[in-house]
Amino acid sequence: MQGDKLLSKLYDHLFAAKSTQLEVFSDKELKIVARYRAAVTKWYDDPWMTEPDIRNFLMNEYDISETQAYRDIPKIKYLFGNVNFTSKEFYRMRANKLIEEARREIDDAESNLEVNKALAKIKAAIAYGKNNKLDKEDKFMPLWDDIQIPDYSPTSDVSVIEGLKPIPNLEEKKRLLRIEMGLAQEIIDVPFEDVNDGKAANLSE
Repeated sequence: MQGDKLLSKLYDHLFAAKSTQLEVFSDKELKIVARYRAAVTKWYDDPWMTEPDIRNFLMNEYDISETQAYRDIPKIKYLFGNVNFTSKEFYRMRANKLIEEARREIDDAESNLEVNKALAKIKAAIAYGKNNKLDKEDKFMPLWDDIQIPDYSPTSDVSVIEGLKPIPNLEEKKRLLRIEMGLAQEIIDVPFEDVNDGKAANLSE
């Protein structure tokens, strides 16, 4: 969903004042704002709603196709972050709500059976929390799409690294190092004397 300009605007202005939304969104986008805002509010009010429940809500209330509803759901879940409900917070809210309901049931219980049912609900909430690892923090996940790979080009100029100075006579030092390491043979210039007025000597004589 990274790179979705509309989603970025929705994240920042989903619950902004109407006057602000009119300045930020086009008429077509405002229809999407209304749909997403209603869905987020609906899910916030009833966190036990499943994705099919939200799908049906979107289809019935806004007359959209099932395919469009399923395309909306991941974005709607993402927008929960704008009201402090990331995935883990969303699960935590569900567990807390279940525990709160159970506590009220215990307070109002008139029999041991009702108490036991409420305690079972609390145990279920605890198991739900463990299953979704609510006791552990999520690992940081870098936004890989935002990381730019440096454009490196091969060079023997060390001065491209901050703090280093150019190496004088680099090529000569490289040549001597190759010879020292046996990777090349030293070529020795031999003096040449031109004889016979530049004509080839007769080796048979």
